[in-house]
Amino acid sequence: MPKIDANGNLYLQADCEYEEPLKTWIADILGVPNLNLNTHPPLLADPSNPYAPTAKTGVALGLLDLCPGGVIKIIRHVPPTQEIAFANAVGRIAQGKLLVKLPHRAPYGIWHELGAQREKVFNLAYTSSLQVQAGDMHTGDPALTIKKLQFSGELDGHKVYGRAVGPNRIAVCTSISLEAVKADQFENLQLIDL
Repeated sequence: MPKIDANGNLYLQADCEYEEPLKTWIADILGVPNLNLNTHPPLLADPSNPYAPTAKTGVALGLLDLCPGGVIKIIRHVPPTQEIAFANAVGRIAQGKLLVKLPHRAPYGIWHELGAQREKVFNLAYTSSLQVQAGDMHTGDPALTIKKLQFSGELDGHKVYGRAVGPNRIAVCTSISLEAVKADQFENLQLIDL
């Protein structure tokens, strides 16, 4: 006897009365006479072992392309020889808005002044949202993240500098000037995952 679940899906049990009409119907659609179709019942969940694989596990593995015969074609938009672009806009908050100092797609390895530290603290603001390009990203926007960075040492007159080192990673440091940073004269070097 067929079973119908809450979503209206039809399940057939092996050797049920609808198995032969189903085989005939599928054979007619495919245009294959004498179609040999084996019907198997689905793997039932074992209440004593909830982590055992079921039919849903097989479908999920196929959809995620985790096993041979997956159904998803992965399209790589970036050629293998090309670097993936920096994916964030980074800066500080000024007058309630994000002031971008390290923009989306910034080249890797180039230092930018992010702003002044105050009492060895700098509030780093960043987002991966392209809405920032309109210049209208305000404090409190759900796409905006603010991370409190703490530094040590004698930092009078020091500013905070940053550079992109990966699609979602930056290096930050403190120094007297951008020229000093370029000459590798800096302190408090930190890698920040965005």
